[in-house]
Amino acid sequence: MRNLKDPRQTSLFDEFEGLLSSFAYRRLTGGWQHLFRHAILKLMPAQKLAAHFDPTLGRPTKELYSVAGMLFIMEFRNWTHDAAADAYMFNLDVQYALHLKPENQSRCRRTIERYIRLFRTDELAPLLTILDFAYDCQSNRFTHCPAGLELHRAHYQKREDQHLLLMLGGTCGKCPLKGRCPIRRDPMLCQLRLNGQDLRLAQ
Repeated sequence: MRNLKDPRQTSLFDEFEGLLSSFAYRRLTGGWQHLFRHAILKLMPAQKLAAHFDPTLGRPTKELYSVAGMLFIMEFRNWTHDAAADAYMFNLDVQYALHLKPENQSRCRRTIERYIRLFRTDELAPLLTILDFAYDCQSNRFTHCPAGLELHRAHYQKREDQHLLLMLGGTCGKCPLKGRCPIRRDPMLCQLRLNGQDLRLAQ
């Protein structure tokens, strides 16, 4: 059964104000958590996730805006699945950002992984970036794609300050991340050109 709570709904009293010191509460409401709660959470694709569940029958899902938001924060903070589950249960600032009550929250790694699969099925997951490619600083070369596969070829053109990454078309065509990957797909040879300056700024 779908569990959706409109993030735009507000409570008469903010429970977090009573749990935190005045200094901590000012930090919370002046940080990224407040921005996420009031501007970003409502943009999460919760309605599309809800399409996987019956409107009225079955056990209620986790609140779907908070689920989608948690996956977004997990990518943003570069957390493991276990770390994301712990943050959902224990971190007051994350619970504030996700518009959750600061009590009785439960989440396990398997639940996180289940919703990640739904995101990938619907292509709702965030797009991959150059930082998702494995990069060796010593040799100044990329080595593996975001799926962990070794690149067919990686060449750095010093004069143009540009990296050229190549993958075989058959390999990319079977990849489960192909809908999110920035590489330009081709039946024979897929390629991605990266500016060295963009890489340095991203790092």
